[in-house]
Amino acid sequence: MVLGLCSAARAQPSPAGPEAPAPATAPTSAPATAPTTAPATAPLSRDNISEAAIELTERERIALGAVRDRNTQLAETGFFMLLARAAKMGALSDQQLQDVESPSYSNLMAHPSRYRAQAIRMTISVFTSEKLEPTSGGAFPVTSHWPRERPVWYLTGLNASLKVDPQQPVMLYATLDPAAALGKPVEVRNQTQVYGVPGQRVDVVGLFYKLRRSASEENDERDYPVLLVWQLKAAGGGGVLGSSGGSIVGVLAVIMLVLALLLGFILLKRRVSRQKASRPGGPRYKPLRDVSLDDQGQPADQEDVGVDPLLKQAAEEYQKERQSDGKHGPS
Repeated sequence: MVLGLCSAARAQPSPAGPEAPAPATAPTSAPATAPTTAPATAPLSRDNISEAAIELTERERIALGAVRDRNTQLAETGFFMLLARAAKMGALSDQQLQDVESPSYSNLMAHPSRYRAQAIRMTISVFTSEKLEPTSGGAFPVTSHWPRERPVWYLTGLNASLKVDPQQPVMLYATLDPAAALGKPVEVRNQTQVYGVPGQRVDVVGLFYKLRRSASEENDERDYPVLLVWQLKAAGGGGVLGSSGGSIVGVLAVIMLVLALLLGFILLKRRVSRQKASRPGGPRYKPLRDVSLDDQGQPADQEDVGVDPLLKQAAEEYQKERQSDGKHGPS
């Protein structure tokens, strides 16, 4: 199940153009000089923006008020305006991060307008990262809000903020290079850094933009929260994709340590055995209680060595006399 979600997340088209089959309606680029207007049936409204949104100019409010969720549009004026604002946001301390809201995935999906242009934080398991270069006339165009010399990094992954259902994919557009937080990828595929399963867990802070509808490699359409990230760092422990907790890397490290200790014990035991076998031969001391009769030799009364012949003869005659007395005694 997770593998299918990974391929779906990697297949999402970015502003740089899709590598997988494109959605039914390809994203279009709005002119940089004029904001995108909403359909006549959906008048502009300030209610389309979060009450907790960052401070916006009137022009930004108009552009973001025209944003509509659950469609394929992305390369629109509101996107580039909010991306530029995200790039100007300052780094937050750990204490300040505690004041940033971390909404549930279900709330983002059910009420996207409540969070539009609002700073939120999430923990994401990242599967892919791709560097996007703005180009004139390209799918990720150069605009007055986002210049040519400013690359953007497009990341795909799953929500890992809590022990949740892993079927919660997200799209991230980072205004800074995430390489330090993500580490070394498993492989590089068509200039895309691939981190595999379960992915690299990072804590991110960004401005929520919209729900974007897109198709996976299996042509299954679904909606994805789009977050414009200006701060991210490697996550510090906790559950991974709904697991029972703990870092997989930490578990592997403990296993490797145990194996190393076991191997060291085996090598030490073999070394001691070899040292015993290589000691010079010769009689070894044995306690008298451990010496067998074979080791002691024959009893003294069965040995003839060192006995006086006269004493031996006298003993034999005495023994014969005793036997004679026994034969002639009372019956």
